[in-house]
Parts: sequence; C-alpha cells; structure tokens
Amino acid sequence: MEWTLPGPGHQPAELAVKRHRVLELSASAHSTVGKTWQTRSMKAPTNVFRERLLPSVWVYVVVLSLVAMLAIAVGAAYSPGAGWLTFTLLAIFCAFALFIGSPVITVSAHDLRAGRATIPRSQLGSVEVLAGPQMRGAQNVATRYLLLRPWRTRGGVLIELIDEQDPHPAWVLTTKDPTRLAVALRRGGTID
Repeated sequence: MEWTLPGPGHQPAELAVKRHRVLELSASAHSTVGKTWQTRSMKAPTNVFRERLLPSVWVYVVVLSLVAMLAIAVGAAYSPGAGWLTFTLLAIFCAFALFIGSPVITVSAHDLRAGRATIPRSQLGSVEVLAGPQMRGAQNVATRYLLLRPWRTRGGVLIELIDEQDPHPAWVLTTKDPTRLAVALRRGGTID
C-alpha cells in the first residue's frame, strides 16, 4: 500500500468538513454566549429582603467546645499532632456546616422564600410582627409552616395565607429584624 501526503494547498474532503463544523460550532458558541448572558441579566430577580439565619456566637462556642473535647481525646489516645489535626478539620467542617445549614429568607417582587419553601406573594394575606410570648404562642399551632431557629426565637413574623388549598393556613418565620421583613412583605401593593 502506498501512502501519499497532500500538498500545502490540498486538504482531504473529510478534514475540510470537520474543520468547517468546528468553525460553525465556535461561531454559534460566541453568538449564544452573549445572548445567554443578556437573558440571565434581564431575568435576575431583585430581592426586596434577604437574610440568612446564622447561628449566634454562643452556638459556635458550644460546637467548638465539643470539637475540642473530641480532639483532646484523640490527642491523648494517639498523639498531640493527631489531636490538633482533628480539631482543625472538625472545626472547619462544623463552621461550614452551620453556615450552609442556615436557612435563607428572601422576599422578591414575585415570591417569598423561607428555607426550601416558596410561595407567590399573591397568596400572602396579613402580616403580623411577633415578639416574646406572642412568638411562643404562634409556634403552638400544628398546621402552620414554621421556620424556627433556637437562636432566633425572640422575634418573628406571622404571615396569614389566602390560599384555601394550602395545607398551612399561615407561616411563622424567625428573623433578626421582624419589622423590616414585615415592611418588605407589605411593599408592592399585593398585601394589605
């Protein structure tokens, strides 16, 4: 069998077709990248209110104390280096888990998100700011959707729902600033 190499101006048909397809794909990628970016920027929701319910400092202190006790036990059993390594890795992991595990309350122009739950703002009724004993009383109704954190139970918001199909007649959310959340929910003309 004899092999021949094409000259400098000659391209086999298969190579020319492949090169043409690559050029078409790169050209279409350039045109869609700009359009995708423009589409995403136009649809970006504007948040009226956003709060992550982070644990208080005392929660981190308690968790770090428990991690330290475990690290001391590992250090006593194996070596001080293993204890310090255990403390460092577990402290970073626990702080990250507490941050990631903290729910976020977001009010946008169209909906309310509390943790994993989402409801359109058109389904929201009256909004009441709760403090102290009112907050504890609002938590005792079993049919309400509750987003509570033990480190944020001093204040919150009770949101009545107007959707009769919803199994929860109201939502109770704990927040650092219940007045600001209530104002954000009332803004927009959809809520009384």
